[in-house]
Amino acid sequence: MKQKNKPYWKESLECYLYISFFMFLFIGTFIISGQFTGIDWIGYFKGFSWEVNTDVFKKL
Repeated sequence: MKQKNKPYWKESLECYLYISFFMFLFIGTFIISGQFTGIDWIGYFKGFSWEVNTDVFKKL
């Protein structure tokens, strides 16, 4: 079996894609199993907001 030498950026991209896929499966398993058992795991995390405190800029 002959292996092809891949460029470094392709090898890195492939690694990041595999890691992302397996992390998605790992975290998704907890979320889905929580939904089946009645636990809302997503509700434990605070909501994300893009609001910016503009009062700081007004004082300048």
